[in-house]
This record gives sequence, structure tokens and C-alpha cells, in this order.
Amino acid sequence: MLLHNRQIAIAGLLVVALSALALGGCGGKVASAPAPAATAIEASTAIANLTQMSPADKTSQISSGFPIQVPVAAGSVVRGEAQGDSAWVYQIIVSGGVPAVRNWYLRAYQNAEWTVASITDSEITLEKGSAQSRLKFENVDNGNEARTQITAAVGVGTPVLQTQ
Repeated sequence: MLLHNRQIAIAGLLVVALSALALGGCGGKVASAPAPAATAIEASTAIANLTQMSPADKTSQISSGFPIQVPVAAGSVVRGEAQGDSAWVYQIIVSGGVPAVRNWYLRAYQNAEWTVASITDSEITLEKGSAQSRLKFENVDNGNEARTQITAAVGVGTPVLQTQ
């Protein structure tokens, strides 16, 4: 019983101490940190309002053997071709800025149970089993509308080519 009461007392002290720290010390004033700029928040969390390309469009617009389980945003396909039997390269242009489009792709791949091998502001490499996908994101100047070109290399059972 004494041990139980001591644990309750220690937990209570921790709550008081953490509350005091959260309030900026024992004076009761709330410490406020400056809010980050809105553009920084949007750039890091914004997700483009894109839709997944249909399986039929993947095989007709990119390549007939393109794996339908690989996430691809619906957009204007600039180029799509097979590189042998187990690798593909495509370029597509979609609406939205690079950070939001990159975040859409990141979420779409993660929802399909791919893991991130590397990530930068303009490139992502993802893996799932023996498959690998490397995506490069570039702004496309189109007047007032933000647009992004995605250059992707997808390999199943083989390393992918460098995106160019």
C-alpha cells in the first residue's frame, strides 16, 4: 500500500512539474513560440488533389506491361515506355506544386505498403519487396497554374535506372 501511494505521489509531482514547464515556469505565463510562416506549413503538409490513374490508362498510356499496383497520378502522359520486361520509365504532368504532388505520391505509395528508401525535396526512392520506384519532381512553368512534371523509373525484380 505504501508503494502504491508513493507511485501516485510521484505521478502527481510529474504532472505538476510538466504543467509548470508547459506554462513557462511557475509564474503561470504561457510561453509562446513564433508560428512558422504559412508557406512553410503548406509546403511540408499540403497534398495535391490528384486521383489515381486507372489500371486501363496505366497499361494504355504508359506501357502494356506496366504493373497496375504501382501508384500513378492521373495527368498528361508525356512519355511512357518499357525498359525490357521488368522496368518502365514514364513522364507525366499534373496540377499542383512540387511539394504537394510529392506528398501525394508519398502517401499513395505508403498506402500501397511501399517503404521509403530515400527522400529529398524533389526526389523519392521507394521499395516494396524486389520492386523499386524512383520519382523526380520538377516545376513546370504554366502561367498562373502550378504544375509538376514527374519523371519515374519503376523496376520489378531489377534495379531501376536513374531518373533523367
